[in-house]
Amino acid sequence: MKALSAPRDRKPDWSRRTTEREVRAWGVVVPTLTIAALTLVITLPWGFDPLLVNVPPLLILMLIFCWTVRCPQLVPAVLVFAVGIAVDVVTASPVGFWAFLFLVGYALAAQIARFAGAWPLAAALLGFPPISVLVAGLSYAIQSGYFARVAPLEPVMASLKIAWFALPAIVIVVAIIDRRMTHSATQAIAEVA
Repeated sequence: MKALSAPRDRKPDWSRRTTEREVRAWGVVVPTLTIAALTLVITLPWGFDPLLVNVPPLLILMLIFCWTVRCPQLVPAVLVFAVGIAVDVVTASPVGFWAFLFLVGYALAAQIARFAGAWPLAAALLGFPPISVLVAGLSYAIQSGYFARVAPLEPVMASLKIAWFALPAIVIVVAIIDRRMTHSATQAIAEVA
């Protein structure tokens, strides 16, 4: 008489298929992790020249801008606000200063994303310089008003030059990460179907 047991030659299937829901979750996690990692690295005490004090926040804004233009639903406004508060705390700025400026840049990037269509790379390269000028101008005006004196313009101009110089590198890195993420998501969804 045969025992009622599973055949011994059948092994359990330990491989797990990726669901479409998990792929979407990773789609949100990757931009969040890259923005958080850049924020952590940039806000370390590097001992920047006082002339370049606005460069680290502009680089963070650049990454937020690039991810938002490529895929706005992957960058939540709460993340942008939290990163801004973290930068405010680390740079000893008034709380809400960079958070407000990041949210302004994020809102403008979301509007640009609506019109970018199939050209997010060009939209990021052509859209960030005017947005960065606007954000730097707001930063300058708020700083001048906060300290009740005209702030020096040289740090703002130097920071903008460096940010514009770094823009192509950040755009290319985001494009590579997004392309790999999209390729992996397409494979995972095809696997599920």
